[in-house]
Amino acid sequence: MLLIRSWPADPPPRHACCEDQIRRVLTAPFDYAPLCALGDDVLHLDWDIAVSPEDLATFAASARRQPGQVLVGPYRTYPGSLFGADPVPRELPGPVWTAKVYADDREWSMHYVQPGDPVAHLFGFGMVYLPAGLLARWAEQFPGAKMGDMEFSGWHYRIAGPARICWAVHPVHLNYPPPVEL
Repeated sequence: MLLIRSWPADPPPRHACCEDQIRRVLTAPFDYAPLCALGDDVLHLDWDIAVSPEDLATFAASARRQPGQVLVGPYRTYPGSLFGADPVPRELPGPVWTAKVYADDREWSMHYVQPGDPVAHLFGFGMVYLPAGLLARWAEQFPGAKMGDMEFSGWHYRIAGPARICWAVHPVHLNYPPPVEL
């Protein structure tokens, strides 16, 4: 299993990031296709996700228990967060976990996951374990295509079902608006 931090080739200004010793893989905005070329299982962190060494160890141990299945490390995002190169500004209803489930398995109705939910149907790549077999399958099925987190997670749900969520870890998305009052 490789520990990888994706890093934008052209980071947006004013965007908080993690400067650490984790191996970086350069990516285009919202395109994680370079992960497919690594040829190994990937414990992936986005460039703006902070996580403790203890949580990394817990997450990796959980992934190893079911190495063929995707595992999601849930993190929150907030209204007014900076989305970098995201072409569509999104207004959120409040702080939300960046994973969703279809309501009653109907793909036209969904809601954000809540603590304790065991699975996600759609998920962000902020902290995620991706098995090499699934990455290879994506690359074979969609050669040269953009691999965004929503594209991949929607595809994953259709071919393999929901992804497990590891609530034992607490990654933090570093880009959020400063509080008005403390």
